[in-house]
Amino acid sequence: MYKPSPVNSPIEFGLNELFFSTTSPKGIIRSGNDVFIKISQYSKDELIGTPHNIIRHPDMPKLVFKVLWDTIKAGKPIAAYVKNMAKDGRYYWVLACVFPIKNGYLSIRLKPTSAIFPLMDSVYKAVQTVEQAAGIEAALGKLMEILGSKNFDSYESFMTTALIEELKSRDAISQNIKHSHQAQQFNFDLQSSAIKLCKTIEQIQRTCKILGSHYISLFCKIDSFLALGCTLEQKSSFIIDLAQEISMLSLNASIESSHTGSLGATLSMVAGELRLRSDEAKKGVKSVNEMAKMMVDEIKRIAFKIASSRLQVEMIDCFVSELLNKAMQQQIKDGDLAEIQENCTMLLRTLLTTSRESVAALRGFVARLAQLDIHLEKLESVVMALEVVRKTGIIESARIGNKGKNFIGLFEQMVDPVSSAKRELNEFREAMFEVKESIREADSADIVILDALNRVLGLVNSIKLETDSEQLQKNYAASA
Repeated sequence: MYKPSPVNSPIEFGLNELFFSTTSPKGIIRSGNDVFIKISQYSKDELIGTPHNIIRHPDMPKLVFKVLWDTIKAGKPIAAYVKNMAKDGRYYWVLACVFPIKNGYLSIRLKPTSAIFPLMDSVYKAVQTVEQAAGIEAALGKLMEILGSKNFDSYESFMTTALIEELKSRDAISQNIKHSHQAQQFNFDLQSSAIKLCKTIEQIQRTCKILGSHYISLFCKIDSFLALGCTLEQKSSFIIDLAQEISMLSLNASIESSHTGSLGATLSMVAGELRLRSDEAKKGVKSVNEMAKMMVDEIKRIAFKIASSRLQVEMIDCFVSELLNKAMQQQIKDGDLAEIQENCTMLLRTLLTTSRESVAALRGFVARLAQLDIHLEKLESVVMALEVVRKTGIIESARIGNKGKNFIGLFEQMVDPVSSAKRELNEFREAMFEVKESIREADSADIVILDALNRVLGLVNSIKLETDSEQLQKNYAASA
């Protein structure tokens, strides 16, 4: 297999030039769009049937592809920054998102422009240096060390952030770039062999824009999901500290009550009540904390699915626009139709799968939020009980005079943590409410999205290129 020598010069391509390729389970290229062929600079015949590593750049660590293959072989999607090499040796960077499909894989690539991207060249150089000196496992350790220093606790967390930030960056650079293809107006001669094909593709494009608007709307809500994830982590830390603080106050109250003798009998009961509430707080905190950790990971997976759906519908829009342009120039032949239908169907079914998974994950998350709500209610009742204990303790401390002074100090120390607990739990609920509203809107749009997807699939199945003779026969039959 021909392999060019690297040339330290980039190949430029536009934000709107999304491209895809499909491969067999072993990575053999089966198909791709015109942008892929153009940027790679190989002919279609040179690419089809060739291993996808024909475009691999020697600057890429082998580790990245090991992580990629391990992930997709497990049936999971992945995103990774990749430096590729064209036929002339020049390079081009992409963020590649790879999705398992029936009998193979789909890779969608976009031009990276986010603030994360400039870091990748030095990251990969550092990883490759370790890889060459100590092997793949050491390289993996180096990669995770670097990601950890950037506050990513896993590769999954990194790839989710990377995909979301790249999509946001595209929006910031060019407003609504994914739907910049305006519906094209055309007037065809009735004898044109491409008339029906063009009209069908135009219908597909219009329906895809309906789909796109729904996915853009859902993507705009992604920050509320990520914000809830941050809230879960922050509040989990807070309530652990709260439980420890209440536990210490409980212990000190027990000690002080033992110094008050018979006068402190009531205070001893108050200290016992505080100890009981402290134990309840510990249990409540443990439940909330465990659930929060689980939900943070779930939020990341949901966010990746939402961002993936957004990218997939962009890719469909770009591909359909590419097809419409070719059809209007009558560059599509009969022999192309089977591949066009196969690629359109594959892209749409991949979107449908991701969309179904997103909705299922969101509905499951609603159930988890309901469970979390129950745990929060229990924790709130403990906080309210602590407030009652605090007020009772102050009253009883004042009743026994000087011997109760230390007790008063202890119960006054409870003011801040109890007030903070009320505020923090209220903020927790507000974040949850915002996400619930986003999920409700996504759920209500699901039927519209499913209907649009089915309509597009129906249109794709109706794609046909009529020859001039067929059109003439129809015209003759109609006039007879």
